[in-house]
Amino acid sequence: MGSFSDRSAGRGANDAAGRIDINSASAAELAKLPGIGPSKAQAIVEFREKEPFAKSEDLRKVKGIGDKLYDSIKDQVTVGDAPSPKGRGS
Repeated sequence: MGSFSDRSAGRGANDAAGRIDINSASAAELAKLPGIGPSKAQAIVEFREKEPFAKSEDLRKVKGIGDKLYDSIKDQVTVGDAPSPKGRGS
């Protein structure tokens, strides 16, 4: 009965293949990706608050994430349902 499980019963930020959902993962979860530290994880969170990711390739729009870094993590991320933007236009 450990709290660490690859098969979470709840709807978390990981899909069935263990990939991280970049639209719902916390900054701490994102920071576990190789090459993504706390500052890039925070940049991902801030980016998606303005513009939720439509596809994983959109990660390249985040400052500090280029083609090389994206290529190294693309198999570890996924895009679930984009959360509806809160306070659009505010």
